Amino acid sequence: MTDSIMTSGNWKTVTTVTEATDCIDRGVLINSQEVCTLRTHLNTKSETEIIRHYARRLAAQGGDIHHAKIIVESVIVWLTGAGTEKLMHTFLEEFCAQRGSDEASWLLVDLALGHAQVDSDEADALLETAVAIICELGLTFRDYNRAYPGELHEVDDFLEHVANALITIQDTQNMSIKLCLFHFFALYEHGHDHHAFISRFMSRFGRSVLDHLLNLVFEHEDDTTARQFLIENLTYVLGSDAASQRIVAASFDHFMMKNPELCAEFMRQLGDALSSLDDPNFNHAAQSFTRHLTALLATIPDEDQPQSARDLISTILMFQHWSCFQDCVASMRQDKSIPRHFVIFLERALIEMDKTQQSANDKVIPLHLSKRRRRQLLNARSTWSQHTDERCVRCMRCCG
Repeated sequence: MTDSIMTSGNWKTVTTVTEATDCIDRGVLINSQEVCTLRTHLNTKSETEIIRHYARRLAAQGGDIHHAKIIVESVIVWLTGAGTEKLMHTFLEEFCAQRGSDEASWLLVDLALGHAQVDSDEADALLETAVAIICELGLTFRDYNRAYPGELHEVDDFLEHVANALITIQDTQNMSIKLCLFHFFALYEHGHDHHAFISRFMSRFGRSVLDHLLNLVFEHEDDTTARQFLIENLTYVLGSDAASQRIVAASFDHFMMKNPELCAEFMRQLGDALSSLDDPNFNHAAQSFTRHLTALLATIPDEDQPQSARDLISTILMFQHWSCFQDCVASMRQDKSIPRHFVIFLERALIEMDKTQQSANDKVIPLHLSKRRRRQLLNARSTWSQHTDERCVRCMRCCG
């Protein structure tokens, strides 16, 4: 069946959209060289129309697996040759708009990943494209189902099918594939009671992905793309299981020792993004994050204590209205590995926030104070670091 379809036409003589759609309808497979040649004859509008036609034909295939296989293989080859995410989104947009796309999506997942993992000179690039398509497809269905619950059939089963298909990808050195999987699994299991998929991903690829992204953040401070991508996904990963948190902690510790100032600044940005989320599903992420911050206070090199510690404590204070805040403060008070003057600095900040009163021996008694009494205590305080820091506690917020 496949051989007869493939020999019923020839892409080598195609130069127009009409001729291209005719080859698609007759099931003629296209290869990478033919894609490269044909794209020289097409403008952006023409290429977009061909990709949309592929999407419409795939959604209409029903049980014709052989023709569907040729379409999926051709689409992956075309999108790999084009190398633009916009064209991939065009394909998925048109595909999802078709009646029957929810049923055809199962076939797309199986055929795309099955074809892309066949050994060939282009296998890595084809797998990268296939993974990107399936990840985007899965997240599109997830978002649509949340916006319009009940319109898609068996969407939960489909998303689990996607996750199971993606997690079978073996160890790969392609960072683009790892980043796609990182994004998908982080979002997919957000709000779930279990985190089996993100845990398996983190155990396999987590450290290399985090180190790669943090290196980009620290070495290219003006590049906001990597920073935004990492912050967005960490807000989800921080809500995952304890095993994943140990991998995150190891990466955080490494970069805190490598560059305390930049690491503390990144933590502040991550904390700002996480603390601004108004969603109870992020409560566990906030708790994990404040625990990471507390642990980092014990790893700051001595020469960088004042500024880096101030930034970390400032980040902790962003979560003062979250349920995890009191547990974090209690943990800092009891943790003997955190330098005492860091804890004193936190206590003085809490006084300003109407959380605590400082006694003469630096012990803390929870108590709400009048403004007059609070001013008296604050005016009488000593600086948190006698020799290296003469700024007031307010400087932590007003001048960094």
